[in-house]
Formats: sequence, structure tokens, C-alpha cells
Amino acid sequence: AGHVALALHRIEPLDPAVFRALAVGDGARHLAALAHLLTSLRTWDRPGVLVLDDVHELGSVAALNFIRALAAGLPAGFHLAVGSRLPLGFGRLRSEGRSVEFGVQDLAFTKEETRAVLAHAGVDCSDDTVGELVQRTEGWPAGVYLAALAIRAASDAALAASGLSGDDPYIQDYFR
Repeated sequence: AGHVALALHRIEPLDPAVFRALAVGDGARHLAALAHLLTSLRTWDRPGVLVLDDVHELGSVAALNFIRALAAGLPAGFHLAVGSRLPLGFGRLRSEGRSVEFGVQDLAFTKEETRAVLAHAGVDCSDDTVGELVQRTEGWPAGVYLAALAIRAASDAALAASGLSGDDPYIQDYFR
């Protein structure tokens, strides 16, 4: 709650009551701060997008409940973009048409998108090689790009694509 409040406060000052509520040491401080935070956001004269990534890394139920309550209470014109590897329980928002979800299949590159990345990297591949590359990377955008770099460095694009694995120097460097 504190990090969200500070991030928003940098854009436009929030009501000091938000920070007073966060300073209280009891477990209810996040919900009290949320009420003040939402009241402050309703006074803003412009829309906004709050992006929270890696939410699956949050270790407390209270933090997840705060995010759910924030999502449910945001005023018109505000959007919350949440990146997480776990479902977050936005069922009510989904049923009200107030939530859009993108999964792995939605984010995976198609053959056409993969071909565009390859072309941008200066790699020309056959349809079969592009298809194999999509399959090997599961369309993962960073994987496609790293594969394009590895293929570009090889003398035979088809052979490089078929032999692509986690031991490629470009891929190893990325994960390091």
C-alpha cells in the first residue's frame, strides 16, 4: 500500500490522510489508507494507469487483498494493469465486464510476428524454420528475439533454429 501511495503521490500530491493511515501500526492500516487513497484519486482531473508487475511475488494476503480492493474501487478514468503468474481473484470484476485478462496464449508471438522479429534482426528463414522457432520458444517474445540473435550469428539459419537450446550464449546471458 505504501509503495502504491508513494508512486501516485509523485504524480500528484495525495491527501496526507493516506500517509497518516499507513503510519498506524495495526493490520487495518492498508484498508484505511485505501479509502483515503481512492478519495484522493477521485479529485484528480486526469485519467491514469497504475502498473503493478510481478504481483505473484507479494508474500502477504493483506497485500493481495489491498490490490483487489484497489482494483474494485478505482474511479472512472483510472486503470490498473497487473502482471502476475498467478490468478488474482478478480472474478467479480470480470463478471461485471471491468476486467480484461491476457494469458500466455494472448501474449505469444504468431508466425507472422516471429517472422517480423527475424526480419528486423536481418534473418531470413523458411516457413518451416519460422514454425519450428515459434514451437521451440512457445512464442515467448524475448525468446524469439534471443533466437533471432543466435540464428543471425550462425551460418545456417535452419540448423541454428533446430538446434536452439538453453545453452546458446545469448540465452544463457539473458538468464544470467
